[in-house]
Amino acid sequence: MAKELAKASAEFEDIKKRVGPMLENMGRLDNNFWNATSGNWNRYYSGIDMLRERLAAINAASAADPAAAADAEVKTIVAGVDKAKADCLAISKEYWTTAMRVQAVAKEVQSLKTRVDGIVKERSGLLSRSKSLPALQSLSAHLNTFKHDLNATCMAGPHKPNHPLLA
Repeated sequence: MAKELAKASAEFEDIKKRVGPMLENMGRLDNNFWNATSGNWNRYYSGIDMLRERLAAINAASAADPAAAADAEVKTIVAGVDKAKADCLAISKEYWTTAMRVQAVAKEVQSLKTRVDGIVKERSGLLSRSKSLPALQSLSAHLNTFKHDLNATCMAGPHKPNHPLLA
């Protein structure tokens, strides 16, 4: 059973090593999207507020009105809003693509947990004196927690690319 424990532990370490950079990237992307001071979503909505204020100041109903279309400040604000929206969309696409990859890794974790649980069930019994059994049971618990952490990470993040505000 010690060989099985070593193999399962090595596989778990490999999974953590592969998913670590993905999780770091997701954290960075989430910060770049939502950060209150430097996030793109804040830039996008601040730009919309600035545009609304400027349109009110020049008595225009929309940026397409002739008075607004000729206004240099409106043009600058619209360009900034468009850029912020495009940045938000790019971040969102990358985040959710990475999240799909993390979900695939979560399936690998579940598969490994199922195998470990099978070994534990097969080897545990009234007469079992294996020193590896408690370590395998502990590994199973860690795999379960890790899988749930990965799933939770993939449930929140920036607006999805098909969100109406990014369309």
